[in-house]
Amino acid sequence: IKTSRQLSTGMALMPVNIRDVLLTMKSSDSLGKNIRRRGIDALEAKLLYEGKAVEAEMSIRAEKYWESKWKMEVSEDAGNENNKIFEPFLTDAKRNILRSMARPSKGCKCGSISHDLVNNPQCILFRDVKAFTSPEISTADERKRETFLLLSKKKKPRTALEAAYIERFMKLRAENDAQEEEAKFVLEMEKKQAAEMKMAVFAPGTLCVMVLSAVAVINESLSGVEEAESMDEENEGETTANDEVDEDHDADIPLTALIGSKKLKRSHSTTDTFPSKRLKIGKISSKKELPSSYFLARILEYVSQTFGHLFHEPSHAEYSWQQRHRSVLTKPLPKDVMFRGNPRNPGALSFENIRFLLDKERMIRLQSAWEKSNAEINPAGIESWNDEWIITYLSSNKITGLSHEIDVMENLDLITVNPSGSIDLKPGWEKRVPQIILIDMKEWGTEVDPHNLFCIHPSVKSALEMAWERVDDYGWRYANETDAIEENNEVVFDDEEYYLRKQIFEENFNNFVNEDSGMGNFGI
Repeated sequence: IKTSRQLSTGMALMPVNIRDVLLTMKSSDSLGKNIRRRGIDALEAKLLYEGKAVEAEMSIRAEKYWESKWKMEVSEDAGNENNKIFEPFLTDAKRNILRSMARPSKGCKCGSISHDLVNNPQCILFRDVKAFTSPEISTADERKRETFLLLSKKKKPRTALEAAYIERFMKLRAENDAQEEEAKFVLEMEKKQAAEMKMAVFAPGTLCVMVLSAVAVINESLSGVEEAESMDEENEGETTANDEVDEDHDADIPLTALIGSKKLKRSHSTTDTFPSKRLKIGKISSKKELPSSYFLARILEYVSQTFGHLFHEPSHAEYSWQQRHRSVLTKPLPKDVMFRGNPRNPGALSFENIRFLLDKERMIRLQSAWEKSNAEINPAGIESWNDEWIITYLSSNKITGLSHEIDVMENLDLITVNPSGSIDLKPGWEKRVPQIILIDMKEWGTEVDPHNLFCIHPSVKSALEMAWERVDDYGWRYANETDAIEENNEVVFDDEEYYLRKQIFEENFNNFVNEDSGMGNFGI
């Protein structure tokens, strides 16, 4: 990671490839002596082998988890005949796909023909969320029958034609009532999923938003730990002489706990929260701090648990546009760089199974290594090096692209990597977001998503909504009066211009791809 960040050009495009990193490492005085005996091809082959081993372990752990979870779920609802529809197991990603499908002409979304609506007790699509809710007294199907019976008890018709009309009306009304009850049920289940299970119902359109939310969540949890530690220190200072403590008490406390209470505090800049110019991005430093593997693991874990079942890798054209749109460079770029496309498979759930490699033991070791490094104690041992390698590989461009995303966000002055390896949102970050974030916010802002079904951290939402305001559905300008005056109260971002630029870029991308591979694909 360190070598890759040193080679980074600051472009929001493809990072340097592994071969460039290995060449730089071999020429380094500190790192080269450990790998000089092997050639570049051998080193690449070794990394490929180890990477496949990590992916294989991740797949095995994921399969074991879903099998055990499904067996437990089935055992608690053993009499349900629909359990056999999904064998050997049903994942969260598969559940989400089925929930978002259109209603079939016959039967339910889950594939069963024994019922029509997802709030039927036999439907398994929301069965995992029902554990967090109180059971409903009556179901939609029962209410559907109740409505039909209630209407049928009214005054009897005088003619057959009138009877047919009334029966048709009653069925239609009963179906509408049942669908309304189903919609209410689905909303309640989605609210429980987001609030209780901490799993998003919808995913933001960019990885950048997920990382912003993850950093906010992690720093909030660490702030709570630091506050608790400071309160403990105050309480220790007020301890009276009667509260005698065994002198050997510290001997029973793990070393990590003793070091953790003395870890470095995250640095907070005193920079003005609202810089006068959004586009005034700081100069890219040639020396970049290395993010801690523990913080990378925390971000990977959060994104995997919260969005992993939802977030699909963008298409090659969309990925290239996102990188070009966020680039801080103004010079023309070679087409083979600008149109290189997504290094991962478009449509893949790249974060889905990441969390299964980040078990409790590994996270404790990573946290301990981070705290020891802050205390100037070098971690040692095979497990520590293995943990570092796994996090490096999971963050790489091949698997999730998290390291590259952090590079891009740091270059845009959205986040800062501290000397301790921790990651913070940079003061005033909300004024420097690229337009793509604001356009994405139209889907998960407070007004359109009052129940926070996207699971975006409230501080991220509020900061963006306080910094920007929508102008007549066509652009964005500063909401802060001082900033608006300095910009002559003009629109900073025009959505029509954004979509036009994106359309032109995608057309150029498609032309490049056709010219580059058209003959091979179409025989032209």
